[in-house]
Amino acid sequence: YNSLAVALVGASATATQAASYVSGDKLYRIGQYSVSALGNALQGWVVERGSDEFGSRIRRAFLLHLMLGLLGLVAFALLGPWLSDLFFGPGVAIDEMTALGLALATLGIALGTALGRITLIGMGANRAFLTSVLIAASVGVPAIIVLSSTFGAAGGAWGLAIGELSSVTAQAISVCLLWRR
Repeated sequence: YNSLAVALVGASATATQAASYVSGDKLYRIGQYSVSALGNALQGWVVERGSDEFGSRIRRAFLLHLMLGLLGLVAFALLGPWLSDLFFGPGVAIDEMTALGLALATLGIALGTALGRITLIGMGANRAFLTSVLIAASVGVPAIIVLSSTFGAAGGAWGLAIGELSSVTAQAISVCLLWRR
């Protein structure tokens, strides 16, 4: 759902709307590099001393990802339309609703990295992580297709956000259930 979002929007929205989505997607991918770098830096650190410091390190990793995600959300929502106009031109610049959807997806990616890749994998809950990815795909793909065919680039962005937030919700539930054990 995440990797194929451009293709899904391209297949279901008008060419003009698909082009606009692509410019927003390019900015979204740039933001993902920051989240990925933070996740890579913290993934080994969280589990390196075993269970003694796992809980406190998970909380710190989650807080850092939450702060990065919120920073990405605000930056994308406020600067996304302007940056896409500057980098790609006014003909394919994203509008505020597209920026807001991609901003929410950015927050979802950050939280999903902390909850899924760092916490669930660190807990050895690979199956729960895979389940969250499957849930996100089963919700995200139809959401992207239906919403982009109805609302264009903005619909595609919100469909992507719905997929990301579905994954985060499934991961949060799994983490809560496993943490109690």
